[in-house]
Amino acid sequence: MSLNKALLIIGGGCLLLILVGTQLLSRWPDNQLHLIFCDVGQGDGILVIYRFTEILIDSGPDQTITDCLARHLPPGDKTLEMVIATHPDKDHIGGFPAVFRHYRVSDLFLIGIGKPTRDFSEFRQAVLQLLSRGSKVHLGRAGQQFAVHGKFQMTIISPQVETGTLELFTEQKTEEQLSAIYRQQEAEHKSINDESIATFLQVGHFRILLMADIEKPGELALTRRQVLGKVDILKAGHHGSKTSTTVPFLAETQPEYVVISAGKNNSYGHPHQEVLDRLAIPQTNIFRTDRDGDIEWISNGTSFRWKTQH
Repeated sequence: MSLNKALLIIGGGCLLLILVGTQLLSRWPDNQLHLIFCDVGQGDGILVIYRFTEILIDSGPDQTITDCLARHLPPGDKTLEMVIATHPDKDHIGGFPAVFRHYRVSDLFLIGIGKPTRDFSEFRQAVLQLLSRGSKVHLGRAGQQFAVHGKFQMTIISPQVETGTLELFTEQKTEEQLSAIYRQQEAEHKSINDESIATFLQVGHFRILLMADIEKPGELALTRRQVLGKVDILKAGHHGSKTSTTVPFLAETQPEYVVISAGKNNSYGHPHQEVLDRLAIPQTNIFRTDRDGDIEWISNGTSFRWKTQH
């Protein structure tokens, strides 16, 4: 081997090590909170990272969410401390089976309402696998609070009471028994969207409201309970559908930044122009995953910055 060729190989190897090292360092935890609205197409997938603690809220419709996790999680970290499945629609739970295959989960929160769909069946089986590996599953309800290293606090504000049943996630249920539970739940719950788990994040001076798919009746219920107030960041409900993010709700929350999680050229027409018109007011800045890709908010509790993928 000639000297020039040997030097070329060594140089290429060094360059590769530098590139790999730079990539690893860019994902190494710092002392700031990272809130990432993943581009999962038509759906929701939200990742909260503080050092080696991670919370995943929803998973989008398919395994695209795992690409977002790979882009943002610390190198080698294969544990999610908390996962929240806000409600059982495909665009919120479809990616969880892939997530649960690749990551350990300490605690999973859900609403315990099922649907007679293939996507929910796959989600249910994936949850059963989690349980067999020692994960804990809980019904989410308003008032539950979680503090992380004194850096931020998460509070569930909806649903108001524990909704559904953890019986769905017991191995011994037959298909006939599951069908009976689904029929009963369908009769009891008029809108699964309004049963969604909605959460507040308090990060230093900043308040972030994540509305899942809650629509007008759910927004009104939260307003009447006086649990909202002004927020800094709003993840708009139901992907920017005109059934959510109503004028009274916006008057109550007065967000400075709004994030809309929707798929590019989606068949629903999200976000609806009516919602965009409601948000077309001074001091409101809009981010959209269909245009911006992953949207990341980074904060130390007193200051912040935004990063987008596109």
